[in-house]
Amino acid sequence: MKTILFSIILVLITTEIHSQSNQERYWFYRKRLRDYFLKIGDEAGASIPCSDRNLWESRSVSFGDATIELGWYIGVLAGEYKLISRSSDNIKNTELTLQELYYALKAFQRIDECEGTAPWVLNLDYPHPPIINNPTFDGFFNRSDLEIVKDTSLFDWQSRNKNLNSSINDKRYTQPGMPYFANIQHFYEQMSIYDRNEAMSQDQVAHLYMGLAMVNKCLPDNDIEVKLLDGTTILFNFRDFASDIAFKTLRYMYNSNYYFSWLQTFWVIRTPFGFPVERGAYAQANAYGFVKAAAYITDGLSNTMLDCYLSGQTLKNLFKAQAYYTSSPNEYNTTMAMALAAVGDSWSSLYGTVSTSFYLKHVGQSLRRHTFFIALNKYLHNNNTIYYSASEY
Repeated sequence: MKTILFSIILVLITTEIHSQSNQERYWFYRKRLRDYFLKIGDEAGASIPCSDRNLWESRSVSFGDATIELGWYIGVLAGEYKLISRSSDNIKNTELTLQELYYALKAFQRIDECEGTAPWVLNLDYPHPPIINNPTFDGFFNRSDLEIVKDTSLFDWQSRNKNLNSSINDKRYTQPGMPYFANIQHFYEQMSIYDRNEAMSQDQVAHLYMGLAMVNKCLPDNDIEVKLLDGTTILFNFRDFASDIAFKTLRYMYNSNYYFSWLQTFWVIRTPFGFPVERGAYAQANAYGFVKAAAYITDGLSNTMLDCYLSGQTLKNLFKAQAYYTSSPNEYNTTMAMALAAVGDSWSSLYGTVSTSFYLKHVGQSLRRHTFFIALNKYLHNNNTIYYSASEY
């Protein structure tokens, strides 16, 4: 569903002619997302969408790769703000969109300030663990902060069964496109907060950057009044906060020796214990893509990042070499590289005037994912040289 929502919002904000069917389709899926896939708020687990629901015709709500889902959700909300703010439709306004976006961005800060929670306050795998109990907004994050005890979620997911009949458990008896009642919380193995696999990885950051890039593109660069759930209002600069997230995550990936200063291996993502994360730790091949994407999100810090975080041409060439692939043994790595290239426009000018869009099609066509990333790159960088047709939507 995240691809459908993000794709439709890109179509709506990049074209002058808006079909009624696209708008109706968008708002249908947005209501479904809000009502059945997340709970908005600031408590643990809130404002981070679940990955799927009723998968394989089950009654389960599933959680996995939560920061990827969060990145796409942030991107959708940023595009929605842009769409509504330029619309003459007075029925829908930006208040709820800004509220959701605020809690989504703050959800990332919540999962970033994880050093004071399990497993980082208790390390059963290694002798003589360091004592880590100071939550720090530093760029290292857990994938989610769902509180799980003996495979049972402490988070109130029953509230996501809004107006659903508990006796119906078959999609044949539901309205087309709607979920049915869920009473089981399914957690992928890596989703327990007591498992070190919960730690950040490259792909989580890459997809998060897509959402942050949309915030940079779609939101104004000034404080905006946001109405919180308790009715109070605050002033909040969305672009500054997105920039802060991008800067901190990039800095941590580059040199994550936060607690072990004697470790001087750059572009290796480490846990607060100093050990490489279980998955996606070695980021050298994608370093240039991360730097260029973060440079887009942070505006004026681009030159500093390029100079400080890259050494010579080696890392640049490693990332740009991926633009030559027509297929990859790992489609997840390909998708991650395409996301970074689209945000940072970092596959352009490989030879003369060849654009990133061309290589996005070249790499992603076999996976049928090129259309979305080309549209994203086009919108972010005002690139009119595109390599897809409207029919591909």
